[in-house]
Amino acid sequence: MPRFENKVRCIHNAKQRQHTVQRLAAMYGYICWYCGADISGTAALKLRLDHIVPRSKGGTNEGSNLALACEVCDGAKANMSLHQFLEWLHSPKKSVYRVEEK
Repeated sequence: MPRFENKVRCIHNAKQRQHTVQRLAAMYGYICWYCGADISGTAALKLRLDHIVPRSKGGTNEGSNLALACEVCDGAKANMSLHQFLEWLHSPKKSVYRVEEK
């Protein structure tokens, strides 16, 4: 999973954020950092810039705390820690892409 420490300094507004998303996607590919989904083509419009450590838990806008995420993972992660989210994502009962079996 790529980290963006030296590629991005700090995000201050929506325009900078979108520019950063596009630049990082072009550099590292249109791939979700969490689930590995290919988000190229029209789905690239739904590519998000996620805070690895949520801002609500002390995370910053520095490049080392940013990851490219698909819309589904970004929404599902919410303010979970990276460890909590990856554990949830790979759980057989609660996966972003699976319907729970009855």
